[in-house]
Amino acid sequence: MKRILLILFLLSTVVLGERDSLKNLKNLKNFYKEEILDREYKVVKGKVIDISYDDTNEVRNISIESDIRYQHLEIKLLNGDFKGNTYTLRNTIDQINPYKLILKKGENILLYQYEDNGKLTGLKIFERSKEKSLYFLTGIFMLFMLLIGGKKGLKSFITLVLTLIIVIFFLIPLLLKGFSPIPITIISATIITILTLFIVSGINRKTFAGVVGTVLGTLMAGLLAMGIGNYSNLVGMGSEDMQALVYGSNGSFLNYRGILFSGVIIGALGAVMDVAISIASSMWEIETIYPEITTKQLIKSGMNIGKDIMGVMSNTLILAYVGSSLSLIMVFFSFKLSFLEIVNLDIVATEIIRSIAGSIGLVLSIPITVLVTAMLRPKNINS
Repeated sequence: MKRILLILFLLSTVVLGERDSLKNLKNLKNFYKEEILDREYKVVKGKVIDISYDDTNEVRNISIESDIRYQHLEIKLLNGDFKGNTYTLRNTIDQINPYKLILKKGENILLYQYEDNGKLTGLKIFERSKEKSLYFLTGIFMLFMLLIGGKKGLKSFITLVLTLIIVIFFLIPLLLKGFSPIPITIISATIITILTLFIVSGINRKTFAGVVGTVLGTLMAGLLAMGIGNYSNLVGMGSEDMQALVYGSNGSFLNYRGILFSGVIIGALGAVMDVAISIASSMWEIETIYPEITTKQLIKSGMNIGKDIMGVMSNTLILAYVGSSLSLIMVFFSFKLSFLEIVNLDIVATEIIRSIAGSIGLVLSIPITVLVTAMLRPKNINS
């Protein structure tokens, strides 16, 4: 893994025109040891072993704006420097708050653990522990992939893991380091596409055509979003998560607008990859079954296939963005904002550009994949 990261880093320095590569490599040595935030606490896991006081079920006639309740919990720490120790905490609950963290005996929870010179100075309840359910759901997903997809399902799962590794250990750290987002994202998207398609579909003409169609399609989506975003003077700070990044990273050097456009590329990558390999694979099957087909006829068939896929996949991409912003859309309707107010909000304009640019990249990947697949045919085929 370290060798792979070093190769990816060298590739990024070449593309970005970094002059002092040796210095960058030296920095990379301690890359993952550095802390972006100097946190004063650790997150540890605990278990509720007893509840000595709980008034959350009491019926009260409350006419004020809040209704505060309490739980006195006995917590046993399950990991960390103070593993096995038990402590009593008070859980304060505002009944008016829609998200009420009312705990039960036997539940596992996460806590903020504060220390000073090796001594425990405080514990604060953070959240319920949810990782077991996530692991269970992931296991079900992997099981279905293996049962239905067999060997290809296993390959698909492997490529998914590799994709997460590239995003988590290559893309995100370099973005946080202040590297130019667009080149880094293009490199990441290209590596993800090559690994995914070559592992799942093998090294052949149809896979190569799918890679070219995917990379060029996502690249066009990113460049188009960047052009429109710059023209519209988007700053990339419309969402709360981007604003939290400003304060959390302590990094005014970050290119927030570039990170926004990088998100367009990554967001469109999966759908564009699906379209490109579907078209290339379909044209491959047509040529295999009917080898006498002319290149002109093959291109026409590929475009017809692409047109059928285009409508469904464009809806898929746009609905994915709508789904992620559903609560925000409901806020707009509940406050009865006008269309003019809504469409000119930075966060809304960002999502519109993100979804439409991704869809355009998807559409453009169709003719690119068709033409590349046709160009890769053996020379002795009549046109």
